[in-house]
Amino acid sequence: MGSVVSIPLVLFTEVTGKNPALLWFVLLIFAGVIWDLHVENKRLRQKPPAPKLFLRLNPKHKREDVFHMPPLSGEFLVQVQGDEKVFGVKIVSSDAVGKDHQLLRARWSVQEDCVGNAPVDVHLQCTSVKGVSLSNALGQQARTYLDSVKNPVQLVAKVSYTDVEGKSYEKSFKIYKDQDWQGFTRIHCEPLRE
Repeated sequence: MGSVVSIPLVLFTEVTGKNPALLWFVLLIFAGVIWDLHVENKRLRQKPPAPKLFLRLNPKHKREDVFHMPPLSGEFLVQVQGDEKVFGVKIVSSDAVGKDHQLLRARWSVQEDCVGNAPVDVHLQCTSVKGVSLSNALGQQARTYLDSVKNPVQLVAKVSYTDVEGKSYEKSFKIYKDQDWQGFTRIHCEPLRE
């Protein structure tokens, strides 16, 4: 930046023999405007960060009672970090092969179209198909799916959503189970690295 201003000033002084006070001021203002335009252009070219959407287990999820009534809350929650909002949240999982050679399907439903920083219930329905018979699983759907699926024992949920500017994003989550040192089975939901 200094050479852009000083080279013309030195040339002007050598050619005319005059003190370039006014020229110095004009060139300094011109260089400042050019620099400001450069910085603004650089800022406009940067992509805004994608809204951070999370899928997690609902700690308040109640199991179905003995009469197999549907639960009062979803088994999972979806929410966005910060003040941003996303729309059109859709969750899909690919079909898998079960232990008894049945086809396992996981169908997701998000309860609201607009998701912000307040958690929104997400329901999961596990269905098994063997031959022409179709049956829906009872109880905790994620646990039933993970108990029934062959290798790998995990459920991958692909979440697609749109931000307020209309840009589409996709994020994947892995749902799996493990046992703690006391033998209790726990279910986990973690984002997959992409």
